[in-house]
Amino acid sequence: MAYHNTTSNYELPQWETSDKPVREDFNEAFAVIDSILAGLAANQAVVNATLTNMEARISHMEAVQVNEINGTPFEITFDTLDGLAVTGVYNRGQARIEF
Repeated sequence: MAYHNTTSNYELPQWETSDKPVREDFNEAFAVIDSILAGLAANQAVVNATLTNMEARISHMEAVQVNEINGTPFEITFDTLDGLAVTGVYNRGQARIEF
C-alpha cells in the first residue's frame, strides 16, 4: 500500500504528493470499479425489463380504457363445449356463440 488516504464511498486509493503509487494499488482499485460497474449494468437490465413490461401494461390499459370498442371486445376458445351452459345463438358458419 503506497497511499495514505482513500475515497469515502469505495475506499479507492488517494495519493499524496509524497506517496509512490504501485501497480497493485491500481489493480485493486480497478477491480473494485469493475465490480461496481457490473452491478450497475445488472441493475440497469432489471430496470429496462421492468420498464418495458410496464409500458406494455399501460398501453393495454389505454387501449381498454380510451379506445372505443366496436364489435366483440374479447374472444374465448374452447376445445369442447361439453358441460358448458350458455345462452346465445350458435353461428355454425363461424363456429361461435353470439350473444
